[in-house]
Amino acid sequence: MQQYAWVSIGQVMDALALGETTPGPLLMVLVFLGWVAGWQQSVPGLPPVAAAALSACVVAYFSFLPSFALILLGAPWVERTRRLPRWEAPLKAVAAAVVGVIVHLAAVLAMHAWVADGRVNGHAVLLSALTLVGLWRWPRWGLAWVAGAAVLGAAL
Repeated sequence: MQQYAWVSIGQVMDALALGETTPGPLLMVLVFLGWVAGWQQSVPGLPPVAAAALSACVVAYFSFLPSFALILLGAPWVERTRRLPRWEAPLKAVAAAVVGVIVHLAAVLAMHAWVADGRVNGHAVLLSALTLVGLWRWPRWGLAWVAGAAVLGAAL
């Protein structure tokens, strides 16, 4: 991601924060990052706003296209695979891989939130730990824990 210098880690975190505030977070994140990357790259003959809009549209199009193609082409086969025992293990492996990707993303973002400029942000680490314990111990109050952590984090 940073090897091409299209967007920074901070911009990715901003996109994820934006995406989590509305329905459809993945598309919001991708389109926002497309906009930022298009804005930051110089395109001969295009003003930055046009390059950003074009980039966001390309990202949206290619984010939707594979999903719809897979759904339209694969829908007839989905019900058949559920009834076949030989597909149970591969589907469980895919589910485990998805969980692994989510955990990895959470770890990468946590490290960038906890360590900035080579210094550990003690407030962020403590707030994360308290929120995690609260979510684990009192899961019914999940929204209150996350909202409280957001307000306290913004205040700090």
